Amino acid sequence: MLIEVLYVPGCPNHQPAICRIRDVLRSQAVDPVIHEVEVTDEAVAQSLHFQGSPTVPINGLDAEPNLEPKFGLASGPLLAKPDAQRLC
Repeated sequence: MLIEVLYVPGCPNHQPAICRIRDVLRSQAVDPVIHEVEVTDEAVAQSLHFQGSPTVPINGLDAEPNLEPKFGLASGPLLAKPDAQRLC
């Protein structure tokens, strides 16, 4: 299983997303390997089908598919969620 977390520098949800993924997979007795990919420019964002920070592709498919995919650095909001905190 290939799990990636695509994120922009400073994303407040980057680490919480990784912690949640690890928690869920470990609860299923899976020790995950998570590839963290920093998205720093538009060309990389387009090539990775980046839909906002963080984006979590699993085996190349977005874990939260969008009905109208928009890719790139300006494709989605960078949301600071109230629960964005270090969980692990």
